Amino acid sequence: MQRSHKKFIVSISVIAFRQFLIFVRLYLQIYAKVDQITRRANNMKKILYIDDASSMRKLVKMVLGKQFDLALAENGAEGLAQLQTAQFDLIISDINMPIMNGLTFLQKARSLENYKFTPILMMTTEASPEMKSQGKSFGATGWLVKPFDPIKLPDIIRKLM
Repeated sequence: MQRSHKKFIVSISVIAFRQFLIFVRLYLQIYAKVDQITRRANNMKKILYIDDASSMRKLVKMVLGKQFDLALAENGAEGLAQLQTAQFDLIISDINMPIMNGLTFLQKARSLENYKFTPILMMTTEASPEMKSQGKSFGATGWLVKPFDPIKLPDIIRKLM
């Protein structure tokens, strides 16, 4: 086979691979949209989970993602931005996060008319009575200390909603 034919075949292969990647990306976007519509049609309660630790977000998504319509944020500022675009039935937030910590998020969320009475659960490694008292004074509905029991978490959430 001549050299130019090999280059042509490689070029065709690269083009086909790029088209395949575009197809996969579109498929995943459509699948995500259909999944979101299905969750809404099934009246799944909408939960916002805020934590800077990707491992915790993955764990909570694994535990709650099939039973609830779950949105994720990496810090309080991202969480606050999501409150402006969606209505959540319950919010779970860590405390120690960069950009905006959980207590600041809690104060700002409680100042929004749509979130004055929405249950907000703080899930954190902070266990001191002083920190819990501060959270309660800012409007926290409940306090879970990490590590949490993944089997009990869905039931705790259902009781709060």
